[in-house]
Formats: sequence, structure tokens, C-alpha cells
Amino acid sequence: PTGTVTFRDGNTIIGSKTLDVIGPAVLTTAALGVGAHNITASYSGDSIFLASISPIFVQTVNRVPTSVGLSLASCTNPCTAGQTVTFIAAVNSSFPGTPTGTVTFMDGATSLGSGTANGNGTWNFTTTSLAAGSHPITAVYGGDATFAPSTSSVFSEVIVTSGTVSTTTLSVNGSSTGVTVYFGVVAGARGAGFVVSVPAASNGDFVVLLDGTKQLGSTLTLNSNHVASYATNLGIGRHQIQAIYIGNGTIGGSQSLPVTVQVSPRPRPH
Repeated sequence: PTGTVTFRDGNTIIGSKTLDVIGPAVLTTAALGVGAHNITASYSGDSIFLASISPIFVQTVNRVPTSVGLSLASCTNPCTAGQTVTFIAAVNSSFPGTPTGTVTFMDGATSLGSGTANGNGTWNFTTTSLAAGSHPITAVYGGDATFAPSTSSVFSEVIVTSGTVSTTTLSVNGSSTGVTVYFGVVAGARGAGFVVSVPAASNGDFVVLLDGTKQLGSTLTLNSNHVASYATNLGIGRHQIQAIYIGNGTIGGSQSLPVTVQVSPRPRPH
């Protein structure tokens, strides 16, 4: 057969191709929107072969997958009550284009509000109203016509009572892993923020925090500044905190010497 094949999406022509001896008519397009498309191919016929049309082929186009990264852009975690706290949500995708739409910042199941779009796939949210305690913050991207919704991992933001934050630094084994522990009184326990710095490491390397033999939270990922952070509430009692750098194929692993953090009950008022 020779002649022309016309491709349609419903009643709309989306392209045509001429048949030749090389092979079938092939149409490639990136113009199909999100949703289901009823595609047909109609053959024009020639002096020997009659015209014909294909059955409907349903082509479904989904929105582009996304992921959301959530970070803290203002105070060092933990922050003190009443302090300005700014979160940044970055909506990422492996496909071209910039996500638009709305990002809602959540404190557990409670909405804190919508972020301010920066026009580059990031949204900011600033608040001074977080009460003392541990806040599981997430950023929820609502999606747009092209990019699918997604939700960030939980960012544990600890707010401590003003004036109670103190600092201690873990001793370092081999000086390749630096760990700083920030802590303050939070609702009768100690809210602790851990900042791990591994200057010789690579972006994306992993660090584990231990409280004795128990891992604190998930495995932490070092950012481009060779730093990872984690916040939690430490219960009343004695804690042996240690950081372990897992290493990579080039740099060997290392670990800090453990430091003892004693968390005492808050004194009762007389």
C-alpha cells in the first residue's frame, strides 16, 4: 500500500504520514494533554488498495511524577518559641518544565497555610506561631495540569522555650566527623537538634545517629555543604549520643566518640 495515513485524537487531526516501501507510518508527538485519548489511524487508499480506518486505541497520558524536598531556611533547628521559622519546599521532577500550583505546609494533620511561590519550583512559608514542642512538618504539593501531586518526607522541627538552648559538641574520632548537639527544655523533656558535619564527604553520603545502640530517626543524607541535621525529643534520663559516617567507595567511614547527655525533669515550682 501507498498513500497517506492520518492520525486523529477523537475528531482532531494530530498528524499525517506518507506510506512508502521503508515501513509503516509512524507519528511521534508530545502534544497530548493529561487524560485519555481515543486515537485512530485512517488510511487514504491508493489506485490498488481501498481506504480503511483502525479501531480506537485509547492512549492514557498521566501527569509528570514529582517529589518534594523540605528544608529549614531561617533558625538552626531547634528554634526558640516566637522566633521566625522559614521553610522552603522544592518540587522536583526529572522531566522538563517548572511545576506551578500550590504547596500547603502541614504540622501533622493541621494546615499551617500555603507557601509563597518563587516561580522556580520552590515555595516559602514563614511563621512565628509554632509552640514549644516537636512539630512533624510536611509540604504537600497539589499538582498542576502537567505535574502530579506529591508530599515531602517529615521534617522534625523542634521549638524550645526561649532562653533554654545550650550547646555541646561531640568529640571527634580522626577529626573527619563533626557533630553538634543543640538542646533545650520542651514540655518536660529535652528537645534536641543534631547537626552532623563531614567536611571530606560527598553530597549524598549517609550518616547515622545513635542513642546508645538505638538509631535516632532515619539514615541522614549529607547535603552539598557536607551537613545533615535531625531533631527529636529526648526523654528524661541518660543518653549516649554518637554519629557514624558510613563512607563511600573513596572515603572510609568514621564515627564520633559518644557524648553523654543527661536529661533531668524540670524543677517543680515552690
